Amino acid sequence: MNHSLAVLIVDDLKFNRFAIRGILKQFDCEIFEANNGQEALNLLKILTHPKILILLDIEMPILNGLEVLKVLKSLNTINLFVVITSSNDYFQYEKDLQYYDILGYLEKPVEKRNISQFIDYVITS
Repeated sequence: MNHSLAVLIVDDLKFNRFAIRGILKQFDCEIFEANNGQEALNLLKILTHPKILILLDIEMPILNGLEVLKVLKSLNTINLFVVITSSNDYFQYEKDLQYYDILGYLEKPVEKRNISQFIDYVITS
């Protein structure tokens, strides 16, 4: 495994990170986790993978998903691919999210077939 793809799970709920990590173990990627948006941004400073898929929850303490997206947009990096994960608050934020370059949305609980579509896209782009 060469792990040219890193996947960063950003979610304040440990159970959600655990469930997504279990699915991701079936793919050729290196998995990282962050408990909130600030931890995610700190991790992104040190990750050197050619491609990074971020599975980003919207509602979190410290820095929420929208705040993370604002920072990422200012960085203008080409190796980051963001997918929003949410239980039910995506549509509440849909208008705000249109200003950011995100690949899509995954409803929690996340399913393998849905994640695989995004991984395939990132790997082939």
